[in-house]
Amino acid sequence: MGRAYVMMLAAAALGALTSAVPAAPVNDPLVVLSAGAAGALVYVAPTARVREQTAESLEASEVAFRRGFYRGVTPLQVSVPPGEYVVSVALPTEYNMREAMRRAAELTWDGYNQHAIVLDSRTDTWRYAHSYVVKKVAGEPLTVFAAFTPPGTPGQCAVLSPAGGTAVAFTATAEETLAQLDAAGLPGPFAGEVADAVMAGKKVLLTTGDTRWAVYAAGRATLDIRRARATGTWSGRRLSVLTPE
Repeated sequence: MGRAYVMMLAAAALGALTSAVPAAPVNDPLVVLSAGAAGALVYVAPTARVREQTAESLEASEVAFRRGFYRGVTPLQVSVPPGEYVVSVALPTEYNMREAMRRAAELTWDGYNQHAIVLDSRTDTWRYAHSYVVKKVAGEPLTVFAAFTPPGTPGQCAVLSPAGGTAVAFTATAEETLAQLDAAGLPGPFAGEVADAVMAGKKVLLTTGDTRWAVYAAGRATLDIRRARATGTWSGRRLSVLTPE
């Protein structure tokens, strides 16, 4: 048997072995940014884990703020497998309970699913936090962008830049971006300004009539577009008081 034939057999065997082994999953990053609060604390809790341990809604659960889910401070980039998560971002400043409640009343809805004041039992102090339910897709990076800002006037676009760090590079064209805004129902007179801002890596908070909007680029070509009724700074979201273990 010639040497060339032996090498051919070896190559074929290696190829068969390689094709039989599934490729390792690539966990593109979860990027967490904040505006109005550099160094905000970040918790990333799989919703399945939260559901196992609480009867509350995912966003209002104390489980999501347990120390085991703490991942660092903004700007943050971590690798997580695909799935659904509760990503919570808390102000770094420690308050007493009354001060934390006042801070919650001063800041506007930014697309969060829930907001809360959270007790740190080690220091007996409170922090104000936003929680977002997000879905991480295999092979796609994802940005979560928390904004801590007072409410603007109706019709005013609050254009917010992250405090350090950058979002996932956004590759959609202007036409594709405008199409996503139009499909979501964002009023046309504001679409151009909003598109320019989100394509530049910024987050836009906008109030039109009785609707609040929160928009930013969450993926390579996808926007995170959230809307809520404009009912005060909280937009109808109940403030949770959480005391995690």
